[in-house]
Amino acid sequence: MIATAIWKRAFVGILAGYFLAGCTHTPPAPMFTDSQQQATATVESAEPVTRLIALRTSAGERLWVQTGSEVRNFDQIKAGDKVVVSYYKAIAAQVKPKGTASTLQQDSVAGASAQPGQRPAAALGRTLVETVKVQSVDTGANTVTFQRPDGSVHTAAVTSAEGQTFIKGLRAGDDVDVAYSEALAVAVVPAY
Repeated sequence: MIATAIWKRAFVGILAGYFLAGCTHTPPAPMFTDSQQQATATVESAEPVTRLIALRTSAGERLWVQTGSEVRNFDQIKAGDKVVVSYYKAIAAQVKPKGTASTLQQDSVAGASAQPGQRPAAALGRTLVETVKVQSVDTGANTVTFQRPDGSVHTAAVTSAEGQTFIKGLRAGDDVDVAYSEALAVAVVPAY
């Protein structure tokens, strides 16, 4: 009987320690990672009404680029033109301390285009900012499941070493400020 009471107290103490550790964990340090890829491709088609450009990379991969009015001189783009496509993406994340406001800037969009008469070129970038609530973390599969402010739930694969280190410190219920940036630049280059 005495042994059972001691065991119960020890078990309750272990459980209390586990729950307290889960509630007051030290959050991971803020994380930032970025990457840039560049490819040369050949224009297969450029549809002036929809402004959709079909490209084929030298590796045989087919890409579609939807352009807006920021791509000036679109009518100069022809099948067979060589283009350079650059793609940049970055992500920053930090656990938001309970009861504090987000320190991240709001969503933004930026763009640039060629001047009239120049070869067609354009760049468009955007940054999305939001606070998500962690639902679960699977460090074995390197995934994190989170709920966005609109209530939708998503699972993201975390491929960067920085991101994998970051998610190891996350716990269900953590609020995380996330800023995701991506940019695409396309420029027609002379054929060689």
